[in-house]
Amino acid sequence: MDNVRYALAHGVAVFASEWGTSESSGNNGPFLDNANAWLDFLNKNNISWCNWSLTNKNETSAAFTPFVMNKTAATDFDPGADQVWAPKELSISGEYARARIKGIAYVPVDRTIYSGYSTVIWDFNDGTTQGFGINGGSSQAFKDNVKIANNNNTLKISGLSGSNDTTASGFWNVVRISADAKPISLDIFGAKTLTMDVIAAAPATVAIGAITQHGGSYVVPKNSVQLKPSDFISQTDGTYKAALTITSADSPSIPAMASDAASSILTNIVLFVGSSTDTISLDNITVKGDLAVVEKPIVHDPLGTATLPSTFEDSTRQGWAWDPGSGIKSAITIKPANGSKAISWEVAYPDVKPTDGWADAPRIVLGGINATRGTNQYLTFDLYLNPVRASQGALSVNLALAPPNLGYWAQAAVNYDIPLASLSKMEKTADGLYRFKVSFDMNKIADNKVIAADTLLRDITVVVADVKSDFAGTMYMDNVQFEKGYSVNTETTTNGSITANVESAIVGTTVNLTVAPNAGYQLKAGSLKYHDGLTGTVISGTSFTMPASNVTITAEFEKPSYVASSGTLSNGSIILNPTSAVFGTTMNLTVAPNAGYQLKAGSLKYNDGIHDISIIGTSFTMPAANVTVTGVFELVTSVTSLATTTSTPLPQTGGFVDFNLILMLGSLLIITGSGLMFFKRKPKKVK
Repeated sequence: MDNVRYALAHGVAVFASEWGTSESSGNNGPFLDNANAWLDFLNKNNISWCNWSLTNKNETSAAFTPFVMNKTAATDFDPGADQVWAPKELSISGEYARARIKGIAYVPVDRTIYSGYSTVIWDFNDGTTQGFGINGGSSQAFKDNVKIANNNNTLKISGLSGSNDTTASGFWNVVRISADAKPISLDIFGAKTLTMDVIAAAPATVAIGAITQHGGSYVVPKNSVQLKPSDFISQTDGTYKAALTITSADSPSIPAMASDAASSILTNIVLFVGSSTDTISLDNITVKGDLAVVEKPIVHDPLGTATLPSTFEDSTRQGWAWDPGSGIKSAITIKPANGSKAISWEVAYPDVKPTDGWADAPRIVLGGINATRGTNQYLTFDLYLNPVRASQGALSVNLALAPPNLGYWAQAAVNYDIPLASLSKMEKTADGLYRFKVSFDMNKIADNKVIAADTLLRDITVVVADVKSDFAGTMYMDNVQFEKGYSVNTETTTNGSITANVESAIVGTTVNLTVAPNAGYQLKAGSLKYHDGLTGTVISGTSFTMPASNVTITAEFEKPSYVASSGTLSNGSIILNPTSAVFGTTMNLTVAPNAGYQLKAGSLKYNDGIHDISIIGTSFTMPAANVTVTGVFELVTSVTSLATTTSTPLPQTGGFVDFNLILMLGSLLIITGSGLMFFKRKPKKVK
């Protein structure tokens, strides 16, 4: 304040741009007395101010109620049509700031969570009166005439003709009954009402007052509660039933006991019964009320000593605890995971998401470790998931560090994301957990900050942020440590390229490759390898597990070879040369019809899997596809065949021919043997 006074004294304008009810971290407190002192000072000196902060983060300074698993939902920043946030949508800091803005006295909101209860005290289902009889305070006439019995598992009261005052104040004029013969012991702390069923043969007027008793306590009723004939409802058994409710206002003994934990044990009850009919029955005498929900204490496994690497084999948390702003603060316990001990916690992200993805997230911190990365490049750990529900959205694992020389804040630039829709396809351990090797590159820090080898890291914080996920289940973390990184290099290749998804990696992580051949080329089988300086290891598929060494990736690209084959043929064959070739090769065909057959004109074709392409002549150019060559062989049509081995003169105009076989085709002679010749027959003269 002295600095402000000095500034004002020297004519300097002052504006308080930020104040809060917490420490500078946003947590601890709220320190309302300190806030009062500052605001009174600011107001006295006419200094305007702004409060920090209008958010629903899980921190003390936040003005809105945060998400806390199984406890509260995060306040929506939209106040609704009335433009007003309800008091319980504000945190203590928020309700305090609102009061000071409005200039009214701050009155804390009752944030107690209540749970209603209803306990049937007497139901008479055992066939007895359960200790009820005429109370000793009743007149002798009532003792002589009023009878009590169990009838059809209800408490039957008969002889009430003289106990007929049914006015609110007439309870002193009627019979009193109580459960003296069978004392009870029931805690009715928080009780609000006493209810019972009243049963009669016909609709009637009934008035009942009550005194609940602890020991011999006796607090006089304020009034009896009256039932009118119109309150009774006909039942299937021919009777009529009405529900009677005695409130705390009707019977002061109820709040007297319900508000005092030292005297809240109900041991007996006195009922004042007036009726316009001689006989009624009572049933299901019940106490109802509200109890404050007492939060069960969260029991963590032993904290232990802050240790890095964190392996948890000593059965302690080795210093890991919830950050004060964590949206999840369930028990941190040591459980087995993949044959090792790990810290674990339960998580259930809300359906209605807060604006800040960290607000509903587990935020676990190793505080005061004061470690350095040394020559290591990565911070790594094993994360295991055992989901009860996980089908949409993603989990985004964040890393934050607290280096004093960088303002106590440095965040990894790249998060580790887990898409839940594909979770079932991911690695699973023998004990049924999904395992992820999470790593953060310490050379890639947001805001151009640099974590040098000797940069002191006071705290290490891991946040599993919610990205529109429905995850609910258990998370495990193990083997938190700094690790050396090894380089991943790719050799320059011709006719294609290879790229890796990382420039460096730790031992055991999966390195994914993108193989991109140029047009008309393919990766040569068995050529994709990584070399560790000693040997070359063939990579199966397009990924490999990083060894404990720098690696160089090599590959060869080649033109793909395509297969050429002939289809199913009849009456002839087609021989291809060659039978496999690269794109652009001339493919030669030998077409061999069987005896008496010839290739049908236009039938010689190849199919590339999509189209049939006609072949001109007996060769074609190989396309970039496997092909099947087909053709159709047809009969050489014949009418008459003659065989001879000598030269025979024929009726012809062309002379003699040496032949083996003559086929006569109409007016043509096709001669086969030593050659193929055509002769026109000499026409016959018609006489």
